[in-house]
Amino acid sequence: MRVTRVELLAGAGFVLLLAVGVLRMVTPTRTPLRPVSIQGIEIAPEAIATGQRLVREKEWRPGADVYVVGWSYSLGSPHSEPEVMLLHGDTVLFYGPRAGSVTQNPAFLDAGLGYRLQANQPLTLRLTMTNTGPPGNTLAARALVYFVPVEGN
Repeated sequence: MRVTRVELLAGAGFVLLLAVGVLRMVTPTRTPLRPVSIQGIEIAPEAIATGQRLVREKEWRPGADVYVVGWSYSLGSPHSEPEVMLLHGDTVLFYGPRAGSVTQNPAFLDAGLGYRLQANQPLTLRLTMTNTGPPGNTLAARALVYFVPVEGN
């Protein structure tokens, strides 16, 4: 059996491609992603009179130490000058629209950063709203808190 130069080059190319494919499958191309969990917090809707100012809070307490890495919020009544914040004690982690301000929704801390929240410590969603229109309903406020467990990270 006689092998030509073209057949030899084609065989060598095939073996090279096979080796590259095997190496790509065996070697990870990026670091593994951390498991992100999501917790929802909701402030129930309620009636609001003309000129009335409401401040409502709802807490969430994680069962284990976590790193809070981001949030996303939803406001039911955007025309009542709402303001929404995510707090731990006196520390404001994230805030929603304030009069005349623009905020990111969703918002995340920089890559590799997280706010450590210890087990059973309250994370508070605070809604402040002033009704400048006719009597109505607050239509609720919701937030999704994105976090990763401290253990293993």
